[in-house]
Amino acid sequence: MTKIVFPDGTEMDLQPKPKRVMHDYTAYMITDVLKSVIRSGTGQLANVPGLELAGKTGTTNYGKDGVKFGLDRDDVPDSWIVGYTPNYTAAIWVGFSKRSSTAKLSIEEQKIPKYLLKNLMSHIDDGSGSFKQPESVVRLPIKKGTNPPKLAGKYTPESEITYELFVRGTEPTETANDVPEELPAVKGLTAVYDQAANAISVSWSYDEQTDETIFEVRVKDGQGQTNTITTKDRSITISNPTPGWTYTIAVYAKDGERMSKPAIASVHVPGGEDQTPAPQQPGDDSQGSGGQNGGTDQGNSGNNGNENGQGNNNEQNGGASGGQENGNSGGANQNNGQTDGTNNQGTNNSGQTNGTNSGTGANSGTPPVSPPLKNGSGAGLGTRP
Repeated sequence: MTKIVFPDGTEMDLQPKPKRVMHDYTAYMITDVLKSVIRSGTGQLANVPGLELAGKTGTTNYGKDGVKFGLDRDDVPDSWIVGYTPNYTAAIWVGFSKRSSTAKLSIEEQKIPKYLLKNLMSHIDDGSGSFKQPESVVRLPIKKGTNPPKLAGKYTPESEITYELFVRGTEPTETANDVPEELPAVKGLTAVYDQAANAISVSWSYDEQTDETIFEVRVKDGQGQTNTITTKDRSITISNPTPGWTYTIAVYAKDGERMSKPAIASVHVPGGEDQTPAPQQPGDDSQGSGGQNGGTDQGNSGNNGNENGQGNNNEQNGGASGGQENGNSGGANQNNGQTDGTNNQGTNNSGQTNGTNSGTGANSGTPPVSPPLKNGSGAGLGTRP
């Protein structure tokens, strides 16, 4: 009631004048405690889903006075509940005005005030209001069991966190020193090469996945290079792998800064074995220096026509020659033997090259008794003295 209107139209203002009896942080924090009575305490039977309702239940008992009426000291003559929302307040009592031997409530009768409060608030309150947290109050995550309370740390498990109210300026500043909890590793990691698709299929399972869980996949190829892939899926595909390489895949589960131990699998891509290159055939288009030489080859005077040379041939020849050569050769000597370098004016040459040596000369000596042994192919033309 806020006013009275009399028949003559005059009004009496009955609007109450507010008087502060407690600080706003006290009222809010007490209300927060009393909301838990309705949510999960002795007043659960009065709970209205979706309605901010705080309350306090109570009973009285006889105590020693019950003996006078032949009652137990735990018998209850009264049961009550006081409840309030942001809009309404109600107090309900059920009991006996006089004490007697029959003035006691059964267990079911003690529930009546709670049922009445629930029905009343459901009827009159539409749930539009809320208890607003004042600026003088802060709500912080606290690690359970700490005394004095400590703020939950970065790695405090959710199961060990509770939220508490503090008057601003009195909140705790020390943080719980929890170490990161290691995540479980992924299970059932497989890596299979699909020849038809020319791809490696990688898959795994994970039982602890949350909205924050991601998977880090590290793929090491046949040359030791590592490529990292991040995904929220439980499978990846590696396209066009290199034949002959072995790929090693390590999968980690991650949640924030927490990481599991890796699960590891390897797969070999068939084909692409190293091939030994065929030996290169020596070419026949290399021509030694010397060319056409019109000089005369005097050979070794007093040699009786027997030149035994292991690529050591003393001759005054502008061509290049070498190899094993027995005999006196004159005129045009075409030799595809193993020579290297240029034999000029009697220079000895025992190298190894492929070339063609042609030249003309006159050689005086005795022809060999046996056919000459040549290391290569050649034809010698000369005149017997």
